[in-house]
Order: sequence, then structure tokens, then C-alpha cells
Amino acid sequence: MLSDDIHKIIKRVDYINKYIDDCLETGCDKFVRLRYPQPWGKLIRREFIESYRFRFDEIEYSNDGFFSVCTGYYAKEVDVSNQVLYIYTYRDNSLAGVFCSKPNELKIRAEVSFRVEKFFKQLNVGIEPHRPFKWFLYKILHQDRALFRYYFFRLPEIYPSMPTAIRSLCSGRGIRFTIKLYLYSLWLWITK
Repeated sequence: MLSDDIHKIIKRVDYINKYIDDCLETGCDKFVRLRYPQPWGKLIRREFIESYRFRFDEIEYSNDGFFSVCTGYYAKEVDVSNQVLYIYTYRDNSLAGVFCSKPNELKIRAEVSFRVEKFFKQLNVGIEPHRPFKWFLYKILHQDRALFRYYFFRLPEIYPSMPTAIRSLCSGRGIRFTIKLYLYSLWLWITK
């Protein structure tokens, strides 16, 4: 909800609402624990944070992402409520309002997202790399080819194989994008 109009639901939380509804309906809290990366909207016991020594990363952007995933993964118990407990304040010049438009922001956010996905694979959580990391890769592909190349060769760190990674990146995209990505991937391999 927005602070200007508390009756207006913001689109940004649609996926969070789905995770909460699914958890309340099925009892499976996996996605609430692991795919709800923001610590806002959560109440976490201080003793729990202190016992694991969880801390926000000391970076400019997404400093809460890995923290939130770790707390969700290591929590022994998670209670989920569909009651609105948080009012979101949106400003045009906030980090969310001008998302990934500042110098190095895309690189920093992509690295946090990659780190989260690698954490899931190392722990064998059984969750396919998620929309945020794919979104960062699409954005990087259009803005910074050197950074895309860096992540391209690291994809097997979060996917079972390179072909699986490329298929996943093409999922939901048009045939034109798919052909271009396969050709570009081939070119990256040849020029490695």
C-alpha cells in the first residue's frame, strides 16, 4: 500500500501477495522464506539475528537482499499473515523510483542477486534461478556487454548446465530474442 493512499495496492507487491496466499492455502512457506527478499514486511527476532550474526552487506544497493534470504533459510519457524502491516512510501527520486539508473547500481544489484542464486544452488534448495537475476541479465545484455560476458561464463555456478541456463533465459521471450541470444552465446564461446 502507498502512504499517499492506503487503499491503493501497488503493483510491486503482486508476487509477494501470491507467495503469501499460496503459503496460507498450501502450508508451503518455501517461497515466502526464499523468494521474498525484502526485510520490510517481516518481523525478525533480534536473538535470531544475533545468534547467526546476520548483517546487511556494506554496499550501496540491495544491502538487505542476502540478509533476508539467509534469515528466511535458517529460520526454524515462519508465521505468515495476509494482514496489511506495512505502508510503503514511494518517491520518484528514491532507489525504487529510479531503479538501476545510478552508476554501478546495476552491477551491484546483479552481484547480490547472483550471490543469492549461488547460495540456493550450493545448499541444493531446488529453486530455479529467479526473475530478478534474469531481469538483471537482460538489462546488462543491453547496457554492458563486458559485464554480461562475465556473468555468462558464471551461469553454470547457478544453473545445472550452460544449455539449461540459456533455455531459462529465453523462456517467455520471443523467437527473435531466442535466436539472437543463442547466436550471441555461440559467439561468446568462440571468442572465449
